[in-house]
Amino acid sequence: MMLLAPGLEALAVQNHGQLVGQGLLDRIGADRASLLIDGIIFTLIAMLSSLGVDIMPAVTIRNLSEETHRALKVRAAQHNRSAEAEMRAILENAVRPAHRLRLGTALAGMSRKIGLTNADVEALEQARDRKPAKPLRLE
Repeated sequence: MMLLAPGLEALAVQNHGQLVGQGLLDRIGADRASLLIDGIIFTLIAMLSSLGVDIMPAVTIRNLSEETHRALKVRAAQHNRSAEAEMRAILENAVRPAHRLRLGTALAGMSRKIGLTNADVEALEQARDRKPAKPLRLE
């Protein structure tokens, strides 16, 4: 479940009765009520995103050993940041390594390798057909 604001997920989980009405909760059960809340939150996120409101996802890590948590705090202190900031840095480095292929850099390198100049790009722009493309017909 994504968060709209800190604590909303906890509110949804802890207060199903107040959020969806105790009668509804009794009729549909906790699992369905949880799905209903997830759907409402997803809809709100979609609506806010369409309005240009930035929504930051949140991650909960369960069953983290005390030793790992302690080591994380030590590592965070060594880097002069909070444990949460340290976890973000670890995740960023793991899923977005510095040596990953960057498309713009790769294309610029290929252009330099074949000797493409700004004049060449301008000539291509002038020769380009500017008429809108015809829609694909699937008949």
